[in-house]
Amino acid sequence: MARRFDSRTHCRLIALSAAILFAGPLCAQGLVFRPGGPPLPPQRPANLAQKSTPTPIAPPAPATPAPKAVATADDDFTPVALPAAPRARMHECGLEWQKLKNSGAAATMLWRDFATACLTR
Repeated sequence: MARRFDSRTHCRLIALSAAILFAGPLCAQGLVFRPGGPPLPPQRPANLAQKSTPTPIAPPAPATPAPKAVATADDDFTPVALPAAPRARMHECGLEWQKLKNSGAAATMLWRDFATACLTR
């Protein structure tokens, strides 16, 4: 069954259709709406058609290794490889070093110098 509208509803539908069709562009929050479609996209910049040459990207500079510090005998912070010795000998040298420190005889001596001499004995 077809739905019938009375004359009042029919007139309202015609008035609404005419308002939509003939109202022209509507502005809402800066967007332009045209009847019968979605809002238009924003306008393109004027200089978009010009081709720009890409700027060449320079390759990264090769990494240079940092200069190594030269170890000197007077440097207190340079790691020194002690002579190879069994664990028991290292323990004996450690106890002897503790006795020297407690007596005050090792005030001007460094552990690495003492250990080198003690482990080679």
